[in-house]
Amino acid sequence: MYTTCTWPVLTVYGERRAFAVDHAGRRGEHTLELPDGAGRPTVHWAGGQFLVAWTGSGDEHGTSTAYWSATPADTFEPEQSYGLRPYGGSIQGGLGYQFQTPDGSGRFDGESILRPGDTTGIGHHDYQMYDGRDFWSTEVFSEDHGRGWARLDPATGAPTADRTLPGFHATDAFPEDTRPFPDHRILAELPPGAPPSPLGQDGRLTGCRVGYRTPYAGPSPRAFVLESADGRTASYRTTVWGRRPWGILALPAGGEDAVVVGSTTVRCHAAEDNSLLWQVRGFAGSHRRGPVRATLGERAGTVPPPAFWHFLTPRDASSSRVLRTVTDEAVRELLRSGAEDGLLGVNDPRIRQGVAHAVRLAADVLRRRRELSHRVAVMRSGPVVELPDPVPDTRLVPALHGLLARLRAYEERPPQPQPALLTAVAADGRYLRGEIDDEVRVLAPPAPPAEWAVLTGRTDAVAWRAAVAATPDEQRQALAALLDVWSRQPFAEAGTTWRTGRAPEPRIAELRASGASVASGPVRSGLVPFLHRAADPEPAGAEECETRTIAGDDTTRLPRLLELLAERGPLAVPDESVDVFRWRTGVPRAIATLVLDGFAGSDDYAAHLKLCRAKPYRADRATVHAYDEMRVRLGLTGRHTVLAAAVPADPAELWAPGGLTAAADRMAAAWSERIAATPYADDGSHAAALAKDHGLPAPWATALLTGTLLTGDLPEPPLDADGIRAAVTALTWALTERPVGDPATEGARLLLGRLTDIPADHATALRALADRSATTPVPPGQYESNPLFSAPALVNEAAASLGVSRDAAALHLQLHAFDRPADRTVRRWNTWTLGHHRAVRQELTTVKAPRPAPAAPTAAVPPPAHERFTRAWRTEAGLRSRP
Repeated sequence: MYTTCTWPVLTVYGERRAFAVDHAGRRGEHTLELPDGAGRPTVHWAGGQFLVAWTGSGDEHGTSTAYWSATPADTFEPEQSYGLRPYGGSIQGGLGYQFQTPDGSGRFDGESILRPGDTTGIGHHDYQMYDGRDFWSTEVFSEDHGRGWARLDPATGAPTADRTLPGFHATDAFPEDTRPFPDHRILAELPPGAPPSPLGQDGRLTGCRVGYRTPYAGPSPRAFVLESADGRTASYRTTVWGRRPWGILALPAGGEDAVVVGSTTVRCHAAEDNSLLWQVRGFAGSHRRGPVRATLGERAGTVPPPAFWHFLTPRDASSSRVLRTVTDEAVRELLRSGAEDGLLGVNDPRIRQGVAHAVRLAADVLRRRRELSHRVAVMRSGPVVELPDPVPDTRLVPALHGLLARLRAYEERPPQPQPALLTAVAADGRYLRGEIDDEVRVLAPPAPPAEWAVLTGRTDAVAWRAAVAATPDEQRQALAALLDVWSRQPFAEAGTTWRTGRAPEPRIAELRASGASVASGPVRSGLVPFLHRAADPEPAGAEECETRTIAGDDTTRLPRLLELLAERGPLAVPDESVDVFRWRTGVPRAIATLVLDGFAGSDDYAAHLKLCRAKPYRADRATVHAYDEMRVRLGLTGRHTVLAAAVPADPAELWAPGGLTAAADRMAAAWSERIAATPYADDGSHAAALAKDHGLPAPWATALLTGTLLTGDLPEPPLDADGIRAAVTALTWALTERPVGDPATEGARLLLGRLTDIPADHATALRALADRSATTPVPPGQYESNPLFSAPALVNEAAASLGVSRDAAALHLQLHAFDRPADRTVRRWNTWTLGHHRAVRQELTTVKAPRPAPAAPTAAVPPPAHERFTRAWRTEAGLRSRP
């Protein structure tokens, strides 16, 4: 049902019928005569008839068609249709203060008088006042724009130039530090025969002055003062913007004064302390109905607009008097007994129902208070868990971006500045060990935690992100705190098997009742995330279930990784590791780097885009889009798997020589199991260098760098002498200076058979390099030029002979086998930092290791590096053995 107002007449209508009523009773009724396909109608009372209007089906704002109830066949298009809408509150109906003419022959719409037979329609002057002699009107918000109220011509209803307000609303009538609230200037003359107004009156004049405190912050005032026509005053404060008071209600039989607020939903607050007494629903506006909170007045039904509250009368005066004299002891007895008819003298059935409902609500409040007191007692008994580093969720959850389930927008909860996730992990761990009960577990987190159970069995993904240098230090600290807490939980113990998923909360409760320990989180879309031992039954109705066995002992591995991280610092992923990942997967360099950096990014897309486009990634928008698409294709489980593959059984291997390239190789293998590898493509820099420095033709350079050779790729006729020399140089570069696993080594082997007319010694030397590259023990991403991998036994021998470390022995062999290698080149071969290089060099100086002899001329195609190391060491050993 909907309403429109022609005060003191209220029109109530639905889809088929309309009724006009006032304080004395029914004034008229009408059965609507609407054509097929008509939209929802609006009905207004004017001069003893109904004006019925409608638009096309479903088009609430389209062209209106109307008729008068005395002549329904005579339809017309109203000249103005803005006001042809149902009452909807203050700015859509002026709280109901839209008046009929004193003689009842028409209806003021603020600009004219609508009388039966008129085709003018209704305009947009929603606000009106009437002091028994004159009428005023204005548009919504007009005072804010300097126009204000205008006195109306009593004969035509047209606004005049007279802007003088009625005396009741004179500006000087408001207290200091307040200003009149323009939306609620309320003034009306009660009609003859009207009952006493519960909103107050002075003779037949009723109204309310509403002022707001100045200054105020925010979009609208939140502190008000009110004065009714009978001189009663009240104040109202709210924490919610947009709540507007409109009167002081005198409750029956000497009850307290109350401030009434709102229009489509009316809230009644005690004038003394502004506590909420009850709340009722008004008629919906614009054919839409919003939710209303269930409070003490929820069963009152729909109430009329505020202007018609003047006509409300007590339902039963004797029952009201009994309620005013109820003692505290009587209330306690009602709550103890639960009786619904325990107040003698309350005889009206509806009031008795209201009393019974109030008793039930109060009893429920007391029950909830007891439960809350019990929970507070539990929480005050001592902390459930002790967190070494209580990192708040506002830092930890962003650090876990992409590793937790991505929720829909309406399911997301913003992370709170409390350590809810860490506390939940620790409390759930204690619960699953049987150290605390479920109630204590639930009460432990200071805020609802994020859904962390998806990390069970996949904490290596968190460990890798914590270890890599690209992770910001603040996030690294948060992730380290999580790993530290996790390592102490039962779901970190090797060999244990756990089930995760989501299930209806009642089914989880049933499983707990059967004796199983099931940790669960907050409800999301009707289901709760859970974690329990896989040996227990699966909850009924469970979804997204996964069973995971903890392969490694994370109770020792995770603390060991954190110790290494603290001692040796974060792991800077070298270019060689990025190359290995690119060779194995075919993804661009930027994507490979982002993945190896722990799937770098952010859940905030603007921050994510900024990070991806900045150094060191420098990804363009197309590459960022491709990266995001691949992350989605991998899914949560795939992202976990790729990152977790990086961490070996012994985390110390990550800090060992070759540890990061081995990690990249494992990550690439995990990636390729989920996303098919694409052919590797050189980024262009090497091809350009080969063409510029050595004159190698582009087709040969492409075949060399990609390791692929298709029929017709190479030009005909064959290379000339200069081309052969360039090809020999390029193949030598690929087989001696590129890391193991580089597609260029495969390309060199493919192209070697296509070279003709080269010197025999060159051909033999290149074949030796090619054979070595095919069978080398050096792991992918490492260099043959590093004897720690290409000649480890020789390194051990040299270290023992010289009395130095293996790193120092490796550097000694490099200095003797190669012709004065540059320091930067050595660090690239060995993946050393500048500081470590200096320390190793100082070690050799301290033991007075022999300096390298002047280098002999280098052959055009040198022998494999491991042979050069052996030859250099044997030569040095021979020199040492001479007398």
